[in-house]
Amino acid sequence: MVFLYFFGNINEEKIQGEDAVRNLYKSLSSESSSLSYTVVRPGGLILDPPRGVAAFELNQGDTNSCHISRSDVAAICVECVSSDAAAGTIFECYDADAGAAVASV
Repeated sequence: MVFLYFFGNINEEKIQGEDAVRNLYKSLSSESSSLSYTVVRPGGLILDPPRGVAAFELNQGDTNSCHISRSDVAAICVECVSSDAAAGTIFECYDADAGAAVASV
């Protein structure tokens, strides 16, 4: 966690940005109600080949973190575009076999 605070309070800035997105979508008129958002919070990005859906974990609440390939993050983002279940959500994604509690990262 020390690295996250080396350049300031990065997590606080991310939360403020996510709050701004939530507030923006709440304020949209009913004419725009078909619009939605999804915030994908990847772990540390790596250049490894994609491992596929069975190899990563999705989570909410900032409890775990780890690395994930850039290709897997891209695939997750593409799936979110067409997923009703992803609409209006914020979640973390990382390699499931190496996930660790945020406090230990």
